[in-house]
Amino acid sequence: MGNKISIKSVLTSFFLCASLVFMAGNVFAESTAELKAQLKAMQKQMQAMQSTMQAMQNKINELESQAAIKPSGAKVGAPSVWSKYNMKLYGKVKMDINYDTAQFKKYNDFVGAVAAGPNHKNDSTDFNPRDTRFGFVASHAYGDWLAKGRFEIDFYGNNNGDNLIPRMRLGYIDLSNNRGTSIRVGQDWIPVATLNPSTIDFGILTAAGNLWWRDPQVTVRQKFGNIEVMGSLMKHRRTNTANEDRMPWVLARVGLNGGILGEGNMLAIGGGYRHADYGKNSSKKTDRWLVAG
Repeated sequence: MGNKISIKSVLTSFFLCASLVFMAGNVFAESTAELKAQLKAMQKQMQAMQSTMQAMQNKINELESQAAIKPSGAKVGAPSVWSKYNMKLYGKVKMDINYDTAQFKKYNDFVGAVAAGPNHKNDSTDFNPRDTRFGFVASHAYGDWLAKGRFEIDFYGNNNGDNLIPRMRLGYIDLSNNRGTSIRVGQDWIPVATLNPSTIDFGILTAAGNLWWRDPQVTVRQKFGNIEVMGSLMKHRRTNTANEDRMPWVLARVGLNGGILGEGNMLAIGGGYRHADYGKNSSKKTDRWLVAG
């Protein structure tokens, strides 16, 4: 590449040429004293202009240095990947301390109830930090669509071959647009019978209506004002290849959000169907139905 021509050099040449032309046109018409006075005045003007041009050149050099490429390959001032994809980390540190005058009936730190029978007199104490959580969420817009990914873990579970601690609570990709359409693929809370009261029972919560907790799924939602129509396919991993349990749950729900109910309230009815093998290798396929309101 050739040498860069600075603003200072261009303007200096221009004004020098203009000065020479001006003096050449008046050299015979002015006296020596008048020419000396004009020359002195022009020298002062040139000095002032040179100072201004130097300041402009310094500013140009500063802007060019800011746009220069770093050794790592990233430009100075370029947006980081964290801001470009709206990446956020979140989580909580939690410690549960439970005491009861009766024996806890629990499994793997899930406190469900106290035991009945001869063990009810044995008092119990439990210190449990396993509900400590860590999560990550990122999103990016592509035209009319917004893509969002979420990943969340806690420390429940055990160290069996396919369930190493920490365990994954949530892990999905969600695509949505401004027309009320959303598509979610991955592990999320079940899309029907989603009652989830705040309680010390971290378990399956079937007695509270939360039938399957969290499961891998493909769920499509479409909003029409305050009304949402949902369809979903949901199935846990296949744990026994001898069982005929290929079919996923087929789910649907219609819900009214807010409206006459007020903000934050929902009225919905949903249902599901599955025809699959439940139980041991000798069991047969069974029709299962679900209706939830």
